[in-house]
Amino acid sequence: MFSTRQFVTALAWTGLAAAAAAQGGANVPGKGSNLDRAGGLQPRFEVKHAGSGLPDAGGKISPTVGEAGFPMCFGDGTGSPCSAKPGTLGHGCENSWGLGGGLLSAEGVARVSQDTVVFTALALPPSSTVVYLQGTASLNNDRGTPFGDGVMCLSGYLTRLATKRTGDGNSVYPAPGEPSITTAGSVSPTGVTLIYQAFYRDEVPYGSRFDFNLTNAWTIHWAP
Repeated sequence: MFSTRQFVTALAWTGLAAAAAAQGGANVPGKGSNLDRAGGLQPRFEVKHAGSGLPDAGGKISPTVGEAGFPMCFGDGTGSPCSAKPGTLGHGCENSWGLGGGLLSAEGVARVSQDTVVFTALALPPSSTVVYLQGTASLNNDRGTPFGDGVMCLSGYLTRLATKRTGDGNSVYPAPGEPSITTAGSVSPTGVTLIYQAFYRDEVPYGSRFDFNLTNAWTIHWAP
């Protein structure tokens, strides 16, 4: 694992360091869903922006140990502002393809001893590099901070889980045969709460000089 001050090193592994350096990247602080394409990509779960990640007054977010988690830290105007245009409710900031912004979700069993969690990232550019990241804490009270054309949500120590290429604007991790998330992220066997986010290349700068963006973030309470 490495600190957020080493985030540019992680980007260098994927050939994206120059983009981060353009924004002073060295100083960057650090339950599953079905999707409906009618009228654009929309999460069917009801998004609640609980700042602490705890259940809101209506109990819509109930973080349960062992479940696949819940979304947080959005680029839809409810958190830190996007450098260009905010995304659709529950997504990250808008990208150059006008798809509503990258949308990260997860499904599976979040137990270190029985990890079947799979992330899906949708509404990304048709052909792009995607970096799946794991953080030990959220940034700025779950609101994140502007970074490139998106909002960076991760803080603490970051782990680069995998680098993938999108197919038709979608990405799935891990694919069959790949190491589980807990294996790639060296998750403690006793269980822990971790934050995840997907960083992706957007070939055409959207509303700013940057050519990279991020999805919303996702919290998982890993059980032993």
